[in-house]
Formats: sequence, structure tokens, C-alpha cells
Amino acid sequence: MSELGNSRPTRSPRIMSPQINSARKNNSPMLRVKNPPSARLFVDPKVGIRTQRINERKALEEQLEKERLEREAENEPNLFTKLKERRQEEENCLDFLDANRKILRQHNADLVDDKLNADYQHYLYKYIRYPATQEIDLKSQLKDAYAFKEKFTENRSIRNEQYIQQRKKDFAISNNRIKLLTQKLQEEYNNSVNNALAMCNTITDETNATSDNLISELSRNVTEVLVQSSLALEKISDSVNFVPFFYSELIPHFQSNGTVFDINNAQIPEYQANIYRTPLYSETTRTLTTILETFQPEMMTPKLLSRQSRVVCVLTKPLVFTRELSTQIANSLGWTPYFVEDFENTVEEIFTLLASTNEDVILFGFPRTPTEAQELYKLFNPKTDRPQVSQLLPKPEPTEISPFDKVIEIDVDDKVIVEDVYAQLEDSQTGEKFDVRSLNVQDENQIIRFKPAEDPFLDIPQFPMRTVTMKTNFNLIAQAFAKSYSSIKIEKREVTDDLISKLKSLTEQITPPTPPEYPSDVIIQNLASQLQNISPEIKEHFINQWKVAEERYENAISGIFALVNNTHLSMVNHLTKARQEMLQFLSRPGNSQHLVIEFQQWHCQQVERGMRRMQKVKDECNLRLNSLRDQLLAIENDRKAEEELKQKDLLNAPFRTTLFEVISNAYTMLAQAEIDRWTSVHRIIMDLNQIIVNAELVAPLPRKKLPLIADSRTDKKKAQKKPTRTTPQSKSRLDNKLPPFELPLTENIDAIKKFIGEAASIYIPVTAPVSTRAKKPVKDKNPFAPHRIQATEEVQACLKDDDSYVLNMLDKISRMAQDEVQTIQQAFDAFVDDSSNWINSHYERRKSIADTAIAFMIQKVADEQQLNQLILFSEDKCTVDYSELLSANEESPKIPPAFPEDVTKEASNGRAESLYEKISMFDTDDNVNQS
Repeated sequence: MSELGNSRPTRSPRIMSPQINSARKNNSPMLRVKNPPSARLFVDPKVGIRTQRINERKALEEQLEKERLEREAENEPNLFTKLKERRQEEENCLDFLDANRKILRQHNADLVDDKLNADYQHYLYKYIRYPATQEIDLKSQLKDAYAFKEKFTENRSIRNEQYIQQRKKDFAISNNRIKLLTQKLQEEYNNSVNNALAMCNTITDETNATSDNLISELSRNVTEVLVQSSLALEKISDSVNFVPFFYSELIPHFQSNGTVFDINNAQIPEYQANIYRTPLYSETTRTLTTILETFQPEMMTPKLLSRQSRVVCVLTKPLVFTRELSTQIANSLGWTPYFVEDFENTVEEIFTLLASTNEDVILFGFPRTPTEAQELYKLFNPKTDRPQVSQLLPKPEPTEISPFDKVIEIDVDDKVIVEDVYAQLEDSQTGEKFDVRSLNVQDENQIIRFKPAEDPFLDIPQFPMRTVTMKTNFNLIAQAFAKSYSSIKIEKREVTDDLISKLKSLTEQITPPTPPEYPSDVIIQNLASQLQNISPEIKEHFINQWKVAEERYENAISGIFALVNNTHLSMVNHLTKARQEMLQFLSRPGNSQHLVIEFQQWHCQQVERGMRRMQKVKDECNLRLNSLRDQLLAIENDRKAEEELKQKDLLNAPFRTTLFEVISNAYTMLAQAEIDRWTSVHRIIMDLNQIIVNAELVAPLPRKKLPLIADSRTDKKKAQKKPTRTTPQSKSRLDNKLPPFELPLTENIDAIKKFIGEAASIYIPVTAPVSTRAKKPVKDKNPFAPHRIQATEEVQACLKDDDSYVLNMLDKISRMAQDEVQTIQQAFDAFVDDSSNWINSHYERRKSIADTAIAFMIQKVADEQQLNQLILFSEDKCTVDYSELLSANEESPKIPPAFPEDVTKEASNGRAESLYEKISMFDTDDNVNQS
């Protein structure tokens, strides 16, 4: 009772009784009129003709309308079908509203609350405005018995009892509504959890399918690139009869870039130059690096970036830990927490933070993708601060530094996250949080105000897509940073002692980071200390000298390989065109067909049927056929001679010699670039040595120039001498091919190598024997005496290493030039072999076709048959076209008589017995003659 008395009164809606409604109707005044006047006071008793016709027309129209409605009713579906469709439409609407009810409720929560409050106020107003029948009766009784105090007291106690009973009923109804609302919230929670988990599985399957498709597409693209490259090489092989080495070694470069090999690709000279480039040897590299770094600090060893503190990255799925729980984890470990949401330019700001702070940092939510991790790694490990001019003098490579020490993934099952997140409800008025799984609220108004709790950093309906995406990225990060990646599995979204202990065990193993550094032998400290006291002007002079030498060397290599590539293209295009023209020339029409047709026409027109049995005619035909055979053979011999001349013209021996000369000159210029580079390095090192030892500068080494092959058409001196270029007619007696090209570069390189070996005396110390006889100074007859220096140990090691380098590069150039010359020679020899085989095979085939035609006609002549069908010479065989006739009057086959006609004429008037005797005698004589 006390609970009911103190609780807020709630009253259920009252239904008005029929008596009250009837009383309302009875109380409302209504005007009633007896015997209302008719709409028409005067009606004609007699209907006229016009009225009858109007009535008939109306009746006819009504009948037609009724029939039309019946026809439409027959065509339209019945009422049950309409109701079924209406119900299906309502169910679809209800399904749509049920699916979108949460979204509508979130967007229209205030409107719904206002509507509910307005309805409740209207209900209270109606309840007060229209009291129940029992209350009206009670009031009337109270009025009647108001004078009597006892009766009034009794009635008051009864009314109080009625009021208490009504309150109990209202309380029971309210409890039932609370139970229903709670049950509805729990059903919504279960549906949301199931939908989210199903969506996670669906998105996971789609992601795996997309990944498989991407892998398949990449594999397909790689395979297609390989196939297309193979087809391109096959075209080159068809033109040259083999794949040259300078194209086969380019395939890995095209595959690394994911492009199809193309003979006309503009990157081919750069690829060939990269294959050729070779860094200087170690001692020369150390000496030049020391010189450049001493003269211009941080030129070869730029300043390295490092971090001073330990860094741990913690990765979790969305909605696992709140910001407060993450801060609690960091405080338990004693590390400074940072959150990825707080950074605008994430990678750059985190790089600045890690490079400047000395505190141990724990990053929550970073890296989100493998790309972010790689970008941060590149910021800590830059390749170079300035563009590299060439690969001749590579920069020293420092030790790598990782941007973070450990990446820890705290893994929670998606079901746990979804159940915890969707179970959180929030009071829209007070902001208080509740868990739907343990909801115990007795206030109906408060339950109505409940709405799903929101997360400030993530839209909860997006969780399935975000969790699958992040898990995929975590797997990629784990593959990229496998050594520093760890995973911890937890069962709840809570910070437990077990989780803290596991994190501590991982973080305690992390040691302070080691700053990156260059190798200790990059700089020669003794040489660097000796170069410190040189004036800035001299330092700048030597730096400029090295830059000029390096730039000239790089430009020379790029231009030379561009020239070599153009030579390759010219050779392939020339041989391709030559093969095509040779095949077309072999397929040209000849005169053999015309001569055969002339003989057939002569035979059809001049040799009649009766003359074919005559031996003289047969002999004449055979003589003509033998003459025709000789003519056909002469035609084929002339064609073969023309084809051999065409072969020589297409071979173009002067062009072949030009290719040899261009290749020889190109590799001569390449060797010249190496010699000029070697000379420049020696000049720089020798001058610096003299400055170090405080001696006078010596004369620089002379520049050795390799001779190039000059064209006799432009070189006047060479034109006066005996020409050495080969002609198309000059061939070797051994293999019937053009003579090989003698490469003059080999002898020139041998002379340069001898010069380099002799030049080593300028830095090798000489110990002159002590002479007791003569006191006069002995003159040094060595041609390199003016260039001799008192080289230090570092300079000796540097120049000796550079001599070995340039000798090896010259040997490499010589081998490359010989391979190029051999490739060109082999390509042209292959054209000669293939074209000769084509010529011989075509000659033998055409000769066989002519012999077949002659034999066919000889057989026809021997069989006394007409040569009326056209004999055709095709590319591969000889055929007879029976559909085309040379003469329109084709002879019909006739059966010869069994006996002479005179016998028949003699016995025509006789009897049958005499005719039989004549026939028998003719047969006997015929058999005797045949025997």
C-alpha cells in the first residue's frame, strides 16, 4: 500500500460505454421537420414522346455500362487476388520498416518522443474530461448523501478502496509493458548481433574472393607479359634466325618493370647501360670517398636520422578498447601513449615525434596499412639526399634502422566485440549507460528513452567492413615485419592482469635502439687528416674536376649505347625486309605456264583425232615436248640465276661492313671513355699526392686516343690506299660466305693495356742501385719519368686498384665487341644459308613440276588422247583443271568398227549366212596379222 501510495499515479485509458455515447447523441439538439415538401410540386401525369426517348436512351446507356463493367470484372482478378496482393504489399512495407526501424528511430527519436508525450497528454485530458460511468454514479451518490456524515465517510472509504484497486491494475499493466519493452530490446539486440556477424562473414568471403581474383589477375598479367615477350623474341628469331644475346639479357629488366619486351622501346639503351656499369674497386672507392667527404662534408656520407627511444605499436580491431582503457595499458607499462586519431599528417608527424622524443612511446592504432609502415621506414632510411650522377662511385650504405621495435596485435573475436557493443544502451536524457543483457529498469518512461550507445571514433554499423579490412592489413603487416610482430589473444574487452603481464614480458625484451652508422672502413682516417689543411679554393677545384669527369663518363656511356641500339635496330630491320623481299621474289610468276598452254593449243588445233594414231605425228609431238622440256629447264636456270643476283643485292655487303665499322667505333669510344676516366682519376690523385707530400706538381699523364675506322668515301687519306672493304662478289672458298670482319679494337686495346702497365711506374717506388764507379747523375730513360711521384701508401693502393679496374673493363669491352661482331656475322650468314636453301628448294620444286607436266603430256600423246584440259603450274605441284577447256569442240569417244565398211557394203544385199562368213574370215585374217 505504501508503495502504491508513494508511486506516481498512472491511469490506463478508459473506453467510453455505449450509454455515454447515446446520452451525448440524445443531449445534442437536432431540428426535425414533418412532411418535408417534395422536390417537385407539379408532375405531369402523361409522359411525352421526348421524355420516353430520353428514358430509353438512359436505359440503353445503363445496360451498356453494366455490360462493360461485367466484361472488365471478368478480365480483372477476383477480390481474393486483390486482397492477397494488398497483403503482400503490406508485408513488404512492414519488412522494409522493420529493417530500417533503427535508422528511422535514430533520426526521428525526438519526433517520436514528442508524439508519445502529446498522445499521453491528450489521453490524460480525455480521461479527465470524460469521467467513467462509475465515477458519475459515485458523485451522484455523494451528492445525495453529502448531508449525512457517516454516509459520506463510508462512501469516501469505498471510493478510496476503488482508487487503490485501480492503482493496482495500472501498476500491473505498467509492469507488463516494461517486460514487453525489455523483451523487444533484447530481440533487437540479438538481431543486430546476428546481422553484424553474418555481414562479417560475408565481407570476409568477398575479401578473400577479391584477393584471389587480384592474385589471378596479376598472375595472368605476368604470364601475358612473358608470352608477349616470347612472341617478340620469336619475331626477332624469324628475322635473324636466332635470338641475339643483347636482347635476351634485357628480358629480366622488362619483367621487373612489368612491361612487354619491345624492340623499339626507348628504355633499352638505359637498360644496356645499367648492365654495363660497374662500380669502382674498393680501394679507389675508399680514396675518392675520403677526398670528396673531406672536401665537402656530408657529400658522400649524409647525416643519418635515428630515434633515441623505444617504440611499440599496438594494433587492435575497432571498438576493442576505449581511449581510457588504452591509456590505462600505457600507464601500467610506464610508456607514453599516443593515438593515431590525434595526428593529421600521420606518417610525417609520427616521424617527427619519434626522431625528437626521448621517452618510450606506445602508439595505438599505427600502422593502419602496410603502406604507412613502408613510408615511415623510408623516412628513417632514405636512399640518398641528392640524385646519383652515375653508378661509378656508389654512396656508402649505412646500417638500417627500424621505425619501431615491436608491433603487438591484441586479437579479440568479432563475436565478443559485437555482443558487447550492441548491448550498450544510452538514456537520451541523462546519458546514463545500460547493458541490455542485464537490464533491470522499472520506469517505463526511461525505457522509452533508451537508444543504442554511440562511439565517438567509429560508426558502429560500419564495424563489419572495418574489422575485415583491418584484419587483412594486419596480416600484410605481419608478413612485412615478421621478426618484430607478435599477437596476443584475449577473450574479453577488458584490461586484465594477464594481458598486462604478457605486454610487459614483450616490452621488457626490447633494448634501446642502436643508431645507424656507416661502415668503419668507408673513410681513410690518415688520408682525411692529411687533406684537412688544404685551402677551400683547391678543394672546390678538385670537387669540380671529379664532377666533370663523372658527368662526361656518364654522358659518353649513354650516347654509346644509344648508338649501339640503333645499330641493332638497323640490322634487324634490314634482315627482316630482306627475307620478306626474297620470299616475294621467289613467288613471282614465270613463262613456263605460257609455253605449256601454247603446246596444248597447238595439239588441240593442229593434230586431229585421226592423225594421232600416226607414228610420224607421235614422233613430232615427242620432239616438240623434248624441246619444251629444254625451254622449261632453261627458264628455271635463268630464274635461279636471277634469284642469286637478288640474294646478293638484298644481302648488301657494304651495309654489313658499315654495321661492323659502326659497332667497332662504338666500342672504341666506350674504351676511350674508360681511358679518359682513368686518366682523370690519375690526374686528380697525383696532384693531391703532391700537395700532401708538399712537392711540386708533375706533368699530367697524356691522353691516349684510340683510332676510329674511317669511311673510305669520306676519308681522303684512306681513299688513296688500297680499298679494304669487301664486295658482294668476294666470298670465302671454304663455306661460300662473306669473309669475317677483322676487329681492330683488339689490337688497340692490347696497346692501351701495355701503356697502362708501363704507366704503373709513376707511383711504384724505384730503388736505384748504389754505384761506386761514376759520380755523375744517371739520366732516367723511362718515358714516364716526368710523371713519377712519391706516392703514399694510400695513393699507391688507389692507383693500383684503378689500374686493375680499367684493365678488366677493357677486357670486358673487347669481349662485348667480339660478341657483337660475331652476332652480326652470324645473322648475315644465316640469311645467306636460308635464302640459298629457299632458292635451291624452289628450283628443284619448279623443275619437278615441269618434268611432271612433260611426262603427263607424253603419256597423253602415247594414249592418242586430246590435251584439251588446262595444265596448271601451282606453287607446290602440277594440277589439271578439268573444268576449263582450251578448245570448245571436245571430241566425244567413238567405238571403232569391228570390221571394214566395205565388207558390210558387199554383203548388204546378200543373206545373213554370207555376211557371217565375211565376218568370220575378217576375224581370222585379223588374228593372223596380229600374231
